[in-house]
Amino acid sequence: KEAPAPLTSTMKRRFIMLASVGVALSMFSAPASNFQNEYLRETRGFSATRISLYSAIVNTPVGIGVAIAGPQADRRGRRLVGIIGIIGGIGFAVLRYGIGGPLMWIAGSLATVVGAATIPALGVYGPELFPTSRRGLANGLLTCVAVVGSVIGLVFVGQVTEKLGWSFGQAFAILAIVPLLAVFVVARYPETSQRELEELNPEDG
Repeated sequence: KEAPAPLTSTMKRRFIMLASVGVALSMFSAPASNFQNEYLRETRGFSATRISLYSAIVNTPVGIGVAIAGPQADRRGRRLVGIIGIIGGIGFAVLRYGIGGPLMWIAGSLATVVGAATIPALGVYGPELFPTSRRGLANGLLTCVAVVGSVIGLVFVGQVTEKLGWSFGQAFAILAIVPLLAVFVVARYPETSQRELEELNPEDG
């Protein structure tokens, strides 16, 4: 059995970068998704039927964002498309939790479409930035780290809305600072579009 590739400083640096961004994005995306129904019911007075309708209309366009962002990430670069996805997705999501009426439906849909750009743009970095022998372990650890971020975000929003009396809009506006700061880390990602895996990971060569 072939031994795993030696753990290099490049692998460690790449893991830290991906882990920090994964935590930051999960801290926002998990509560933004999980508290949506509670927000619509308690703050906007939606019935169960209207909540289901809102979720269906707002979440369905995710495929549009992925379909548009995928080719653009290959053509213009994954970092650029990923950064646009983060900033746009987070911005519209915060707006969704801060306003009502038709604009809330529009903001929610735009948050889904623009935020979906991060899926093809950033989702490939985990498989691409590690050699074959280290890829499974690295991506497993990245998943675990992202779960930790989700828990932190869920606890934060739950605590400040229940114990401190913050509105959901205030909670997500503050929480958005974390993933927006992650943009600076994404800007330092190595550009992987139109590059071979062996070029990115010489260990596989």
